[in-house]
Amino acid sequence: MKERKMPIKPSIFIALGLAIGVSLWMWSGQMQPESTSLDLVSNDAKDKINPPSKTVPLIKVRVIQSIAQNHQTTIIISGKTEANKRVEISAETDGRLIFVDLEEGQPLSKGQVIAKMSIDERQAILTRAKVLLEQREIEYEAAKKLEIKGFQSKTKKAAAAAYLSAAKADQTIAQVDLNNTVIVAPFNGVVKTKYVDVGDYTQRGDPIAEIVSLNPLYVTGHVAEKEISYINLGTTAHIRLVTGQLLSGVITRIAPVANDKTRTFKIEALVDNASDNIQAGLTAELRLSLHEVRAHFITPALLSLNDAGQIGIKTVSNTGHVIFNNIKIIEDTQQGLWVAGLPDDVTLISVGQEYVIDGQQVDTQTDQRTKDNPTIGNAS
Repeated sequence: MKERKMPIKPSIFIALGLAIGVSLWMWSGQMQPESTSLDLVSNDAKDKINPPSKTVPLIKVRVIQSIAQNHQTTIIISGKTEANKRVEISAETDGRLIFVDLEEGQPLSKGQVIAKMSIDERQAILTRAKVLLEQREIEYEAAKKLEIKGFQSKTKKAAAAAYLSAAKADQTIAQVDLNNTVIVAPFNGVVKTKYVDVGDYTQRGDPIAEIVSLNPLYVTGHVAEKEISYINLGTTAHIRLVTGQLLSGVITRIAPVANDKTRTFKIEALVDNASDNIQAGLTAELRLSLHEVRAHFITPALLSLNDAGQIGIKTVSNTGHVIFNNIKIIEDTQQGLWVAGLPDDVTLISVGQEYVIDGQQVDTQTDQRTKDNPTIGNAS
């Protein structure tokens, strides 16, 4: 018995034909020459996607030429005037004051009597001490002669010598106590503070007055540790007081040890004050000349900051490219700044530096203001 074959459906032939057709179409596409996506768009569209190159104009900046000069570096220190001597006079014995010649601000001369105490029994005590001393001297001389002749032992002579020494001490004590009733100025100076009046009873150690010496005068200040090595004894200090007075002094003392809290060193400048017209405690500004350096004189308007927040100045190289230069401000004056860290001969950007960056090429134009403004790149 023969098997019966199933008839093939027409849809199968249709699907097979479509598959073969698609494969042939894809194969024919691969065989064609390669083309870019731009071949499928219009010329106008091509221009929009890839426009023709154009020359970008350079940013214009104004520049000035600056040449470094030798500049004497200086530092400015805040300070104050101080007395070169200061002493608080105290009573050296007990007693009632019967004389006081003291007024605050009063000038005094060395040895001038400023107060007296009542003598009371002090003179009598001194007189008795003198009489006793005479007696002890006679006794000692007699004991010495007897000891030589052998009529008296060395012990008796030693005892007489001891009595004599004690008598001398008693007389000295009585004399000093009497002398202490008169109080005198220890040096030329001025009365800063008065503590007593006539009639006051004072005891040993009680304050009588505070006296200061203002000639010569000291002007003191504190120097940072990074600058102290440039200051030497004998360095001249130009001083301006808060009163407007201008003085000149000489550094006579530099502290050997820094202040633990401020890390600064105290310095003292000695100033002549023969007329005593400068008071202690006045605010002062000390200007000290240090070493000489090569520096440029500029206006603060030329300063810039880089991305790291560092202060500097933008210059232009020989090829027309911007260079950011880190600088150090040596001195700040009313006319301008002295700065170090730049080449001796340099082209500074005076206008437009805020619009350009390090490495950018620029179009430079000479700044004509340098003819009228001496503070731009020129100290003269």
